[in-house]
Amino acid sequence: MLSLPIPMISALVLGCLLLRLWIVDERHGPLATLLALCAFQGLIISLAQH
Repeated sequence: MLSLPIPMISALVLGCLLLRLWIVDERHGPLATLLALCAFQGLIISLAQH
């Protein structure tokens, strides 16, 4: 049965938000670091589960 990898979807959404933040806003502060870490964590979790 096909499963929906929710952590992968959230990692993709957070990655898109991170790219948008980098393109639009020139400041790369703690928000960009937090988004990158959360996206990486979601990616690792989804790879470990599936």
